[in-house]
Amino acid sequence: MLALSLLTDLDIDLPDRSTGPRSRLSLPSRSSLPTHLSRVDLPDLTARQVVAIAFFLVLVGPFVGQNMAAASGTSTYSPLPVYADAEDRTAMDWIEAETAADAQVAVVGGASEWFPYLANRTSVIVKYGTEWSGQETFTRHESAQHELRSCWNASCVNATLVDHEFAAEVDYLYVPYGGFMSGRSGASISPALHESLRSSEQFSRVYRNSGVGVYEYNLTAAVSEPRQRADDA
Repeated sequence: MLALSLLTDLDIDLPDRSTGPRSRLSLPSRSSLPTHLSRVDLPDLTARQVVAIAFFLVLVGPFVGQNMAAASGTSTYSPLPVYADAEDRTAMDWIEAETAADAQVAVVGGASEWFPYLANRTSVIVKYGTEWSGQETFTRHESAQHELRSCWNASCVNATLVDHEFAAEVDYLYVPYGGFMSGRSGASISPALHESLRSSEQFSRVYRNSGVGVYEYNLTAAVSEPRQRADDA
């Protein structure tokens, strides 16, 4: 509609091979348009705003659309990174329906950025956006995310949450099975982590599908095994 409104006040020169070198094509005036079109108020956009809109449509739009399609299950292939797929969406639907409205979740992997929107719950460890709170806060979130992705057992997860001062905020742990996107590259979770979480007194599995496991977190339970990460192997 914006494009139509812009065109109504323009005259465009077009070549006319039958009558001469050029003829003039007059487009309908605004007054000749239907009332609901003629009353459109055009925004005054600066050059910077136009560039920002174009940037979003060309670069950000396809990325957002592809992730939303993957999350809804309508697309099984993506040339772009997908951080929240159909299994993630199903798990997040369960979390929204079955957990308290004020539940807070530590999400392992790139789905943490999509979690608040799709699950309508707080994602405790999310580095993007925390840069506005200062470098120290950003580094704390970034380090915790990296360490959680590297954990091989429940003790490591607990220690990471405690060391970075997130433990008191976490009600649930959200862990993918196998591969997932993290940042600009792929990563994977060791099967040993899920086995350890299931046998730990600190974590109780409350939901699982083929792509995600959700565990309730009990900070006060005893730690029964030494901390182990992938880079310790």
